[in-house]
Amino acid sequence: MRKPGAVAAMSPAMGDPEYSPAASRQSLMADDAQLSRSYSGYQNIAVATPPQPPDAPSPHTAVNVKVEPMVLSFHNVSYTVVNKRTPGAKKIKPAAPAAGGGGNDARFESLNSDDEGGMDMGGAGDVSPEPQSLSEQGLTVKKKKVYRTILKDISGFARSQEVLAIMGSSGSGKTTLLDVLAHRIAEAKPSRLSQKEGGKVKSGRTGNVELNGVSMSGSIMRRISAYVMQDDLMHATLTARETLMFSAEMNLPSETFSQKEKQERVERLLELLGLQHAANTIIGDEDRRGVSGGERKRVAIGAQIVHDPKILFLDEPTSGLDSSNAYRVVKICKDIAVESRSIVIMVIHQPSFRVLELLDQLLLMATGNTIFFGPPPELPAFFDSFGTPVPQFANPTEFGLELLDQLANTDTGLSELVAYADEYHRGKDLTGGRGGRGGGMGALPPIPDDGSAAASPVSACDVVPEDSPAAAKAAAAAAVVASNHKGTRQYANSWFRELCVLTARSALMIRRNPALYALRLALLAVAGFMLATLFYRPDYDPTGLLERLAFLSFIVAVLFFCSADATPIFISERHIFIRETSHNTYRSSTYVIATTVVYLPLYFMMALIITLESWWCVGLTGGFSGICFFCLMCFTCLFTGNAIATLCSSFFTNVILAYAMVISLMAYFTLVCGFYIQRTSIPKFWIWLHYISPMKYAYEGLALNEFDREDGACYLTVEQIFTVKPFNEYVNATKAKSAMDVFIPTLATNATAGLNETSCILYGPRIAHGFLEINELGKWECLAVLFGLAMFIRVCYFFVLTSIYKEKRK
Repeated sequence: MRKPGAVAAMSPAMGDPEYSPAASRQSLMADDAQLSRSYSGYQNIAVATPPQPPDAPSPHTAVNVKVEPMVLSFHNVSYTVVNKRTPGAKKIKPAAPAAGGGGNDARFESLNSDDEGGMDMGGAGDVSPEPQSLSEQGLTVKKKKVYRTILKDISGFARSQEVLAIMGSSGSGKTTLLDVLAHRIAEAKPSRLSQKEGGKVKSGRTGNVELNGVSMSGSIMRRISAYVMQDDLMHATLTARETLMFSAEMNLPSETFSQKEKQERVERLLELLGLQHAANTIIGDEDRRGVSGGERKRVAIGAQIVHDPKILFLDEPTSGLDSSNAYRVVKICKDIAVESRSIVIMVIHQPSFRVLELLDQLLLMATGNTIFFGPPPELPAFFDSFGTPVPQFANPTEFGLELLDQLANTDTGLSELVAYADEYHRGKDLTGGRGGRGGGMGALPPIPDDGSAAASPVSACDVVPEDSPAAAKAAAAAAVVASNHKGTRQYANSWFRELCVLTARSALMIRRNPALYALRLALLAVAGFMLATLFYRPDYDPTGLLERLAFLSFIVAVLFFCSADATPIFISERHIFIRETSHNTYRSSTYVIATTVVYLPLYFMMALIITLESWWCVGLTGGFSGICFFCLMCFTCLFTGNAIATLCSSFFTNVILAYAMVISLMAYFTLVCGFYIQRTSIPKFWIWLHYISPMKYAYEGLALNEFDREDGACYLTVEQIFTVKPFNEYVNATKAKSAMDVFIPTLATNATAGLNETSCILYGPRIAHGFLEINELGKWECLAVLFGLAMFIRVCYFFVLTSIYKEKRK
């Protein structure tokens, strides 16, 4: 234990000079009563759930039983990661020392001197090197594989109707702990066990997270909980009411809740959150003015609690808010915990006195260690016993954070405080009264039965305490529920219902951005006008043929490059998608299809505009069937280009990098499409790029549509051969009467049979199959292959979303 003078006393200025507990309580009584009444009204509509048949398993099933306290306990939770960039040194020495010495000629070079953790997980924990060696050019290079411990044996609990706050300075691991409790970080796999150290886990998450003594899997936790991220990203063009209504549509099963009941629940939720005046205001972003910061945070919370989750996780809900809005947000969370009998766990920074009074349990962390766990009023006594009393009128949490910073800058660091904290909490029950590990707190205090418990729907995971008379039966039932959850419905609504709601939301966002999509149409119309006027009515001669081919090549390139504007769409929605799918709000497949279908009318309009502009101006042939095929091919080009841009955007979080990838791919595909260099002239090691290029099939399909017909226009006659140099000079030198006098003697008879000066030798099929060498596919086959490539790219996009973004942390 430290002496009182071991650490410099904290300044009383750390406290809140304007704070007076009695005055604060009295001034806030009216607001608190109003918030409580609002939430009670919300609960009245929230619990009015129609009965469900017993044979319809669902994560939203309501069971009319008496609600018992829930306890989410976590014991010895640790988390270790491997640094991507290894700090340390590499030792280089000769593999076989030369005769006569030289074995001591060791050299050291700095390797990755920047000590970056590689993963911004928060927390600067222990590092443990594991040497690895490799041989290269007679030298032995030793590298250090460093493991970084983010969390170290964290234990504690959170009970229903209570708020647990996790505090700590930046890098202490508090957000990582929240993600572990929410099962957003996977457990350590058996393959990660180190055989050399007796099975010790080298990397990954370890420890137990239990609900009423039953171990929770990630799938179950996602169904009974909600997670509010620190960055409350939402669709900027939707209003607060529309955002909450979408959450209700996705999280409340249509078989149980009617549309009217969902709307009533949203209205009650708006009243609870104090958002009635801003219900029809858009969320907004840096370009559009919308709701305020406090209102935005409340909308984010409301979107997660609309389906009445049993556990609510919040990552710094007061970040960026003033003291008044911060108190209001925490007060709402407290009311949610009390009235809905749920567990609320939040990460919070430096709560004020008013906010501190709303917290039931406080977990103070530093460098991945537990410094203090218990009710906030016990925090001053903890620091007192350590020998660093909290100054009068000072906020104990602010004092604690400043003390941690001061100790971290000393020679001994936080080791003494961490050791004292371990001794302080030893023997205390850190399981919330569940028993089995430590103990002495006994049973949980009973929840008053005010009559509302019997009518309140509870999750199938709500089990009775171990110390109740029905302990054995409850534990067995909880185990059965946990094992049977694999067979229950994973999503609240059917696949088709999700598709309809997502399509309606995407269409609404498009309508809210008319200028953006009008600009896309206008830019394509300008590009079509330029092509139509630049290639206006080419002559029917070899020069005109090349101009027509150039037009077809350029219009394909324009359509694909215009599709690159779809690149930032998914990047802007990336975090929203991760948040919504992490708790099974909807399926990835319905998202992919909805965001594809909603743009089809726009693609059709763009294809129709460029077709009508260019077809007659350029003088293309083929009649009605030809123009229909031309428009359909343009539509498919836009569809395929959009698929390429969307797939590329799923690999990047930076718009510039994604654009660079899309533009580069488009340029490569354009180069090998067949116009600039024909297939037979492409080197063998690049021919694969020619066959996977979507532009190849678009260009060849349009070329076949224009030239592959016997009644096509003639681009070169026998007479025209000798009207250009050097042939016309040769005719004049020989004083021939006509071009045929020169042409016939130079060719075999069978080649010139039936020819005259007006005979066409370059037309239709001779252009398509001879000059262009398009002999592999017909025009409809080219269209089918192009469409197939688009669908294949969409399938790849779907697998990227379901693999890379599955349970991905933000």
